[in-house]
Amino acid sequence: MNNILENGSNWLEEMRHEHTTKLVTYRRGAVELDIQATIGKTIFRLDEGVGAEGRVVSRDYLVRSEDFSALFPGTTPLRGDRIIEERGTILMTHEVLAPGGEPHYRESDPYGKTLRIHTKLVKVENAP
Repeated sequence: MNNILENGSNWLEEMRHEHTTKLVTYRRGAVELDIQATIGKTIFRLDEGVGAEGRVVSRDYLVRSEDFSALFPGTTPLRGDRIIEERGTILMTHEVLAPGGEPHYRESDPYGKTLRIHTKLVKVENAP
């Protein structure tokens, strides 16, 4: 018997990938590979003690799990990896990480089709 929710999730993932992605460069050490990603954000709320709460906004990259596995077989996103995104004439480099001991990536759907990778902007430069 087909699982209607899983079928719907698969269809949504196909539509997300087909209609809302852009090419970014994923860097691990000296290895740079291109991958299609949807841009998103996560707002992390951090307890700063004595009733104070801070907020950190992460730029997120949603990628298909199968695409990531094809780039880096047998691994998941690692803290310290970099994602380079071209925005017009600017290159923005983001480091894979999350604040406050939060996980730096997570599965974005119940079936593990999409990874949501949390990042922080570390460098802005003019595109060549």
